[in-house]
Amino acid sequence: MTMLPAHVVYFRRLENATLDRASESVKALFHSAENQERYKRIKTLQSATGLSVGAMVLGYLLSQPFPVFANIGPKTVADLFESIEAVKATLSAENLAFLTGQH
Repeated sequence: MTMLPAHVVYFRRLENATLDRASESVKALFHSAENQERYKRIKTLQSATGLSVGAMVLGYLLSQPFPVFANIGPKTVADLFESIEAVKATLSAENLAFLTGQH
């Protein structure tokens, strides 16, 4: 599973029930049954970790077994703090497998 920081925009729309206000490009790129299932897994793991959706996505990237350099682009101070929070989001191999649906 590849999850990009751009997924955060889509997952936030799902979380806030504002997908109808997303741009057509966001919908075309990310609105799929597969991403809806990913979102359900993120929400399940979120309730166990207390991390935000954005922190979960960045935590997923940063927890890969290979070097990852996340390039963030916060629009607000809150987005910046969420990205900083992601540094604490070290996910276990079990968490990564769960997020990818390989549990």
